[in-house]
Amino acid sequence: GKFAHVPSIIGATTNELVGVIPTDDDISSNAGVLELAKLNFPYVSVATLQQLLSYYPESSYPNIGPPSSGSEWSRLVPIENDLHMFCPSYAQAIEVSAVAPVWKCKLQKQTRKHFV
Repeated sequence: GKFAHVPSIIGATTNELVGVIPTDDDISSNAGVLELAKLNFPYVSVATLQQLLSYYPESSYPNIGPPSSGSEWSRLVPIENDLHMFCPSYAQAIEVSAVAPVWKCKLQKQTRKHFV
């Protein structure tokens, strides 16, 4: 297709998918995170999902989710963000950069005041 070759800014917020991760499933274990990941990414092998989880160690994510969300909710949010939001926006930036200038941004909070 045809599109205008204009400079672009492409990005997402750090907590883009907070509102779509279930908060009432009591996600309290690595197995629970894996089960939700399997539902959201049925085309990805279990071995790949297990390797993916190793990049997000449980010890790096404090239990700060909403009530009844489980101790692993705070870990699941960045996994989902990276796979659903950040990876596709990087791919888009790479494609557009072949024909026009591109700047990639990541908004730290929904206040949209800080760029990385």
